[in-house]
Amino acid sequence: MMCGSPRPLWLWFHKILCAGLMLGIMMPVADAQSRWAIEESYKLLPEASPSLRQYTNLHYALYAASLAWLFGGLALAVRARWAPRALARWRGIPVWLQAIAVYAALMIGLSIWMIPVRLADWWIERAYHLSTTSPRQWLIDQGLALALGCLWAPLLPIALHFVRRSPRWWWLHFGMALAPIGLFMIVVYPVLIDPMFNRFVPLADRQLRKELVTLSNRAGVDEPTVLVSDASRRTKKGNAFVVGIGPTHRIILWNTLLMYYTEPEIKAIIAHELGHYVRLHLWRGFVLQTVGGILIMAALAWVMKKTVDRHGPALGIKGIADPGAIPLALLLIELLLLLQMPLASAVSRGMEREADAYGLQLYRNGRAAASAYARMSTQDYGDPDPPGWAVFWLHTHPSLRERVARALDYDRRNARSD
Repeated sequence: MMCGSPRPLWLWFHKILCAGLMLGIMMPVADAQSRWAIEESYKLLPEASPSLRQYTNLHYALYAASLAWLFGGLALAVRARWAPRALARWRGIPVWLQAIAVYAALMIGLSIWMIPVRLADWWIERAYHLSTTSPRQWLIDQGLALALGCLWAPLLPIALHFVRRSPRWWWLHFGMALAPIGLFMIVVYPVLIDPMFNRFVPLADRQLRKELVTLSNRAGVDEPTVLVSDASRRTKKGNAFVVGIGPTHRIILWNTLLMYYTEPEIKAIIAHELGHYVRLHLWRGFVLQTVGGILIMAALAWVMKKTVDRHGPALGIKGIADPGAIPLALLLIELLLLLQMPLASAVSRGMEREADAYGLQLYRNGRAAASAYARMSTQDYGDPDPPGWAVFWLHTHPSLRERVARALDYDRRNARSD
């Protein structure tokens, strides 16, 4: 119980977290690729060049720096009692408006604080000729991201109301609220949010569209909408994905995919994306994110109460329902999200392996799939052999070496069976 002894809640959280870890362990793991496939993969996918290795090392260093910069900024805001000091000057306005003002100001401040890190990322992508984002487009994207972040501000008074009304179980209310919000985002993101950043047009190549629709029909997807995004305004990297549900369901191809990948490679990539649809990864991800959100809220409630009880007076925080606690809550949420990354990454890699396997069975062209994965290294500067710690913590996809070798193994087995 939250107000009495937090130990039972922590034990409950621990048990469910262990169940989540078991779920991650039970997700599909890497099949053992044959020695022939691994050796053959080097013909399509050489070891990382010095330039590619330097690029990936810069990104790993930037990731670590960005975490330190983010946590440092939030810790500084909490330690300096920024929110309580601001609230002392805003005493004349209603509490609900104070919560909105604190959150919006925090989002604006964080956006400005993170500019050096985001500029460094943009500079790295430009230096390695991967980014085509102009300074003007970069500023527009930053402004749009900030505006979208501030849209959540009106929910803060509602959240604090639940904390005040239900101090023991507010975290459960929060977690359950994530389900309809998540579902809403799945439905509206493709039709409302995506168009803010990119323009979408129907695939002009009628023959390719016909072949992709035929491939989709074989997967049980009837007459999908196939759209092309103008991603080349920002990057030279290629991508494709399946988004939305029901009437908003569509297959999106970045125009860079059409520019730099062959048609067989494009079909292999779309077959993989259809694997996500057929294997219900969107819904499985939605369920896992909802459960994970409830667990994170439970952990947040426990840690917030402990922190505020012990350090609240020194930090100027009157209680967990105080708008002055918003920066602390965000700091703790970011920390909890960081801690759950290995599990989330493992589950994601399992789903990607499932989609790879389905894509190979659907398109039945392992050589094209292997070539597509290899091009993700040469064209997108993907690391063919990332270090183990990076795979464990960061990588949502199996290594390119593994994917290429598996596709080659499939092609060899399929040729023998024929």
